[in-house]
Amino acid sequence: MAFDGLYLQAITKELKENILNTRADKVHQPEKDEIVLTFRGRTGTHRLLLTSSADHARVHLTEEAKPNPKEAPLFTMVLRKYVQGGKLVRIEQPQGDRILNLTFEATDEMGFYSNYILICEMMGRHSNIVLVRERDQKIMECIKHVGADVNSYRLLLPGASYQLPPPQDKLDPTDYLDAALSERLTEDLTENDFARLFSGISKMTSKVLYQACADRIQAGQTLTEAIRSTLESALKADTFFVFLQKDVPRDISLLLPEEAALSQYDEIEEFSSPSLALEFFLSEKDKSNRVRDRSQDILRIVSANLERVQRKIQILEDVLTESSTKEEFRIRGELIKANLYQLKDGQNQAVVIDYYSEDQPTVVIELDPHKSITDNMQRYFNQYNKYKRSEENAREQLLLAQDELNYLNSVADSVMRSEDPSDIAEIRQELVVAGYIRFKSSKKKKESPSKPMRFKSTEGVTIYVGKNNNQNDYLTTKLADPNDTWLHTKNYPGSHVIIKGTGFSDETLLEAANLAAWYSKAQTGSKVPVDYTLVRHVKKPSGSKPGMVIYTTNKTVFIDPGMPRLERF
Repeated sequence: MAFDGLYLQAITKELKENILNTRADKVHQPEKDEIVLTFRGRTGTHRLLLTSSADHARVHLTEEAKPNPKEAPLFTMVLRKYVQGGKLVRIEQPQGDRILNLTFEATDEMGFYSNYILICEMMGRHSNIVLVRERDQKIMECIKHVGADVNSYRLLLPGASYQLPPPQDKLDPTDYLDAALSERLTEDLTENDFARLFSGISKMTSKVLYQACADRIQAGQTLTEAIRSTLESALKADTFFVFLQKDVPRDISLLLPEEAALSQYDEIEEFSSPSLALEFFLSEKDKSNRVRDRSQDILRIVSANLERVQRKIQILEDVLTESSTKEEFRIRGELIKANLYQLKDGQNQAVVIDYYSEDQPTVVIELDPHKSITDNMQRYFNQYNKYKRSEENAREQLLLAQDELNYLNSVADSVMRSEDPSDIAEIRQELVVAGYIRFKSSKKKKESPSKPMRFKSTEGVTIYVGKNNNQNDYLTTKLADPNDTWLHTKNYPGSHVIIKGTGFSDETLLEAANLAAWYSKAQTGSKVPVDYTLVRHVKKPSGSKPGMVIYTTNKTVFIDPGMPRLERF
């Protein structure tokens, strides 16, 4: 299943139980397309997340406290003016579709009570959050402005009249007549019929509902009875399922699918709250997408430099291949030198015995008849020396290019594992220092530096994990003691991991190795080799790039990476 109108029904029910008739105490906008409202009521404090992200538009209660921007965006200021302090008096889901209306009773500019509707439309790339004055349906502000050049059906701009999205000829799954349903039914129910007949139901959800409905028909219910009871069962769901594969959330559902569909998953997590299930299912994906959006310029720079270095490596390898023939030129020069007494100027070729081969065959050496024999000999020696110098230079440059390639791969891996804007800012500064990004002075407040991740093993041992190359250097060369244990994936870019202290068990070692494998480019692999050794055997060469070290006396453990279950603090 997916987050659709049917799942939103469960969210709506939960919101009515927790925040209806409470006041919006705070309004924040941590992302350009995301709003967090804080409500205080008799049951405590609740945070409501509304996001119009094209990939993961949704509404649900959240426990995560997100950092706020240094300056409040315009949409935040408008919400604070009209919604903050207002009482949430209605929560509605029109036609059971992917739209949620939150109606607030607040005071207007003149001090009179007026109702304002915060509308969250969750429709893929058309998702939006709109604030509308109820009495005249005037749009006060929206998180995304949509003009006539983008949407000819309706305007989403301040001052325009709000209009619902184009209507669909579908039934409301919460309120429909059997007669209306019968008119739309064909003889045989198909797995896409729930999505075809009812608004807000996705094709993924329709397949699950179809199987549940088929079981009811087999049990003796009529088609219309089976459809109604299937929908009622889904709408009354009080357990919500998240399906995992290799510890990564892959799907979410109100109902358990049939056994055949479950076989593709490794584990099922059950939640009593639809918000908790949805947050568990989407938070990591959403975070990853947002970090990727913020770091597009960095990824473009890294990608361009990776292509440059790879082209350079190919050229250098071609030079080495060509230079591998250098000995042939030296031998030809030596054979001419050994036969100077019998060769004459003006010859096109020299037929001589190859003393360098075991069976000493006769070989033919091409000569330039316009040059003397001595000049021909020197020409071969010069070609040999040219290839020799090219080979030496190419080998030296190839080592530097391989180091740069490893460094750029480690930067790309760090970007993909970044968790918040401070991580991206730190990587950006690293690339400025390395000369890949031109320095630009900015009057904006700098992000506070991020800190390495810190975990507690099952037996209570502290484990540190670096999130980028600067943090890796800090952990290995400054924070760690000589007798601490250092871990890193073998031949893959990734985090430096430090186990603080000694005397820990193999269990802690394996947990740390799993962290090293999970926070690396080999995250999706199997039997990933992770090297470990004492910190005193890890050295950072002078002048090496951030995160680059050499180590000795290491041992290797092989890990199938899984999502860490350790306590993070």
